[in-house]
Amino acid sequence: MNLAIIGAGRWGKNLLREFNKIAEISYICHTGNPETDRWLKENYPAAAITHHYQEILKDKRVSAVVIATPIKTHFKIASVCLKSGKHVFLEKPMTDNLSQAKKLVALAKEKNLILFVGHIFLYHEVFKKIKELTKKDPIQSADFYWSKWGHFTEDILWNLACHEISIALNLMGQPQKISLINKTKAITEGDLVSLKLEFADGKIATININRLSPEKRKTVTLLTKNNLLVWHNDSLYKLDKKTQALKLIYQSKITPLITECRTFLESVKTKKEPVTNGEFGLKVIKTLELL
Repeated sequence: MNLAIIGAGRWGKNLLREFNKIAEISYICHTGNPETDRWLKENYPAAAITHHYQEILKDKRVSAVVIATPIKTHFKIASVCLKSGKHVFLEKPMTDNLSQAKKLVALAKEKNLILFVGHIFLYHEVFKKIKELTKKDPIQSADFYWSKWGHFTEDILWNLACHEISIALNLMGQPQKISLINKTKAITEGDLVSLKLEFADGKIATININRLSPEKRKTVTLLTKNNLLVWHNDSLYKLDKKTQALKLIYQSKITPLITECRTFLESVKTKKEPVTNGEFGLKVIKTLELL
């Protein structure tokens, strides 16, 4: 399958690396930084390098486009790609407002094209295991904690908290209410945030993001009807009630990025809607706009 990558920043390069292993990269489009040009030509000599994504739209060999550009550019680029008959992988969040997100979903449906939104943690092996375990033991409450250092140029809610929101929505449904409990500024206007999501059935999810921490840690604590599950980085633990200790029950062996990229290609080939399709991306935007 012939792909084009639009955006060659930090995350764009990660997507490029993985897609290059499983598809043919015909074009790589970026803003024109000479250093990036040199790096791309050295590492991906078979791909055409362009600074104008309009060139990609004219090439009928390209069946799908991967977009990893700033959020404010998502709608403009994704809409012209869809209008040109290209399937679209769009980094999360799909747009920066609900109106544009709705238009992209409608356009993809009209053109009968795949619109895949990069909510990567839904492709984590541990997440899939949690989905399996909670089919018969439903989640009652969830607590999300994510600490790391950096990403200070990004909006902490739209760029970081949206990851946790996407997990909560898939596991617990659409919340009736979302509240910003705390927002603390240090380097930017918001570097520590706390959110509370309230659902119709009385279930609650709390989300805490700290981007001032030297320790990178992602933990999701799930209280189910009969037990307790803890997703910690790439491991899944379950409470052993007899010993009152957490027991390791699952360890992921593959990165979610690899699974995500493979799933996109499979969706394009089979025309099967992915879990993180445009409709799901729209639900995340709806939730973010409640803040």
